[in-house]
This record gives sequence, C-alpha cells and structure tokens, in this order.
Amino acid sequence: GLAYEVELDSSYNLGKVSSPGNYLGGLVGEVERLAEIYESHNSGEVEGIAGIAPFAVGGLVGAVGYRDGDTDAGSWALIVDSYNDSPRVSGHSSVAGLVGLVGGDVDIKTSRNSAPIVADDDIVGGLVGWAYGDISIESSDNTGSITGASYVGGLVGANNSGVTTIVTSNNHGEITSIGQYQENLGGLVGYLVGGSIALSSNSVSGKVSTDPTKAWKVGGLIGLYTASFDLTITDSNNAAEITGDYAVGGLLGQAWSAPT
Repeated sequence: GLAYEVELDSSYNLGKVSSPGNYLGGLVGEVERLAEIYESHNSGEVEGIAGIAPFAVGGLVGAVGYRDGDTDAGSWALIVDSYNDSPRVSGHSSVAGLVGLVGGDVDIKTSRNSAPIVADDDIVGGLVGWAYGDISIESSDNTGSITGASYVGGLVGANNSGVTTIVTSNNHGEITSIGQYQENLGGLVGYLVGGSIALSSNSVSGKVSTDPTKAWKVGGLIGLYTASFDLTITDSNNAAEITGDYAVGGLLGQAWSAPT
C-alpha cells in the first residue's frame, strides 16, 4: 500500500502479489516520497492482471514519487544489496525487475534481477522501468528476459530528464519487442531524453529481438538518446545480436548528441 517514507532492511517476501490496479510491488506497492531498501529481496511472483492497468509494477517497488500523472522531483529510491528472483514480474506498462516508476532520483548499488519481465505495452526495464530524475546504477545486473513493445532496456526502460550514470553493470537477459510499434530498444537503456549519460565498464550479452521489418532506434547499449548534453561511453561493450529495420547499431541506435 501507500506510505510517505519506507525503509526496509534484511526483509523479504515469498508470496505471490497480484492486482488489476496500478502501483504493484513485490515488497512495497507505492511510496509517496522516499524508499530505502537494504539487503532485502522478493521471491514471489508479481502479477499485474491484464487490461489498461496495471501501471507501475516492480519486483521490489511499484512506484515512488508519482501519483495520477504528477511527479515529485524530490522523491528518491535507494536500493542496495537487494534482489528480485521471483518467477515473473508482469504488467501493462512501466514494469521492471526492481522499481517500476520513480518521479525523482534512483540509486541502485550491488543489486540484481533474475526474474522474467513481461509487459503488454511500453516502458520496461530489467531494473528500472521509468524515471524522471537522475539515475545511478553501480555493480548491478539483470539476467531475466524482458518482453515489451517500445521504450525497453536491459537495465532502464526510459529516463525523461535527469543524468544517467551506469557503472560496472550488465544485462544478460534477452529483450523481445512485441506489438505494432517497436522503437527505442537498448541492451542497457531504451530511451533517454533531456540529460547527460555516462556508461563505464558495462557489458551486454542479451540479444535484442524485434520484427526486422518495423523496429527502429535499436542499439546494443542505447536505443535512443536525444539531448543537448554529452553522451560518454567508456570500456563498455555489446556481444549480442541486434535486429531492426532502421536506426540500428551495435552500441547506439540513434543519438542526437555527439558521442565521445
């Protein structure tokens, strides 16, 4: 349920969590302002029952700092030494292995997801679905398969405005794009707009599978990056097959800011 601030330490859930509504999480459904999770895990299936909802579904937390379209720029999700190894995490959109949606910043350290992630619409990530602030991911991994339509990433589905920093983190889960529209698909990040990004010492081995007649903006690391800031990639690599129709690259699908 909804809480203003939550801190969990050495806690876990083993039971199945299911709902036809929004904001669904293996540990916490919705947090208004601050979520801190340390050395905790979820092993129960997180099932959003099909339909126009559920929106914001996460293996650990559904949503932080988001309510009915309004985002809280001061909200924050901190996840440390935690993991989701549930049988599956499923929903409609903004679905992820750790946290589905954050209105502010996200910090993830030494955490992982191994559960298959399944969405029947957009914005899907191995660790984070959708964020509106700064994202920092360090020494964290996804090994679960990921299925969604567009805005799909091995670690992050989409970031709408903030700085994104990913260090020593990996995606080994296969990404499969479904549906009529397939765009903004990346081995690490699907879609980034409005802020700078720095990738350092990351790797991807999970294949990005699409309909090669209609998928576009598909990259081994990043699907689409568009902003007036810098995009920097250092010691990062993709070893997986990438398919698509156009704007398809082994590292970047499409970038509107010159990479260095």
